[in-house]
Amino acid sequence: ANSTITPVNSTSSFFIDKIAAGETVNYTMHLKAESTAGILPVSLTLANAFVQEKTAKTSSDTFTIPVKQVANLSLDAPNYSVDTMAGDSFNLTMNLYNKGKSILYNVSVRLESDSLKADENYYAGNMDSGSNKSYDVMVTPVDGFSGMAEGDIVVSYEDADGNVTEYEPKVLNTVELQSQNLDAIK
Repeated sequence: ANSTITPVNSTSSFFIDKIAAGETVNYTMHLKAESTAGILPVSLTLANAFVQEKTAKTSSDTFTIPVKQVANLSLDAPNYSVDTMAGDSFNLTMNLYNKGKSILYNVSVRLESDSLKADENYYAGNMDSGSNKSYDVMVTPVDGFSGMAEGDIVVSYEDADGNVTEYEPKVLNTVELQSQNLDAIK
């Protein structure tokens, strides 16, 4: 067995008492890839030792198992002004970290809100393992809105196979948009 692929709750050897001519026997072995496996396919060899017609024989078969690493995109809490005047823009920032062992492709961040709009969606591109990016946009309240503003920061990325993961890990829900004090103008 390869040291990066190990059996789960068993050994790497098994015994089948007898296989008759023309018979097929299935055996299932559960394997796991160690965290040190990387992202390249792993080659495994199945060594067979058997007795046929009272003669000890050996054979081997080699096959490849693709190894994928679990994506691990970590996000800081968003940083923004919790108290701003209605109609005024404020800065919104958030750091993204690729703590996994694989590349994250086409990483993007967008703000979804009925009361706030970002000046742009953020495209971070590809993030290598161990890298970080910073989401940094100006946010403006929707015209005429005042009160508590809410919104979701939606992050999406693709894996090496093009599968898209999208989630809403951060919620803006404490931005107080205060109406301008008209009494002070009189």
